[in-house]
Amino acid sequence: MHGGYYRTTYSFVQYTTVSLNFYEKVHPLQSIIRVGQFNRWCHMQRTRLVLHHTSQELLQLYRTCKDAQIARRWHIIWLLSINTPIHKVILETGSSRTWIWQMCKRYNTHGRVGIDQSRDRKPGAQSLLTPQQYQMLCHSIAHPPPEGGRWTSQKVANWIKSVTGRTHVSVRTGWIYLCRCRAQLAAE
Repeated sequence: MHGGYYRTTYSFVQYTTVSLNFYEKVHPLQSIIRVGQFNRWCHMQRTRLVLHHTSQELLQLYRTCKDAQIARRWHIIWLLSINTPIHKVILETGSSRTWIWQMCKRYNTHGRVGIDQSRDRKPGAQSLLTPQQYQMLCHSIAHPPPEGGRWTSQKVANWIKSVTGRTHVSVRTGWIYLCRCRAQLAAE
């Protein structure tokens, strides 16, 4: 082990170089561990879990959960509650160390609500077509296009431009709507 000091903006920070072959292969700077401080590479501090439920209750919540993503969250919390080391939780769940820490923090502050809350998804972009326009497009795709030939993504994009009054509709958007309409027509 080697030791020394390096200058930061405000103070000297003592460091220790630890010979960890794995970290040295990943990046040479990752072998530097700041003494007594949290390090983003080695995570020297133990993840602490505030038990709002017993381990048996957490196991039951994990096994009875219908949503796969929320079940994986409960799996992480259950493994932490039975004092499983972080590296084994990572291997068993396939989650990153940061995600495990976030789930632990969420459970510690909010309890069951922090894990069960709905997925953090953005609502997404508003659809280009109204439901009536979409039905018109599907009806049009059921018949040959006015220009002749087959419906292509470019023809669908041009159709959407003419109906919505937009100046530009990408060919990719035309392809997405063409696939959706074909799937709907095949289902009928």
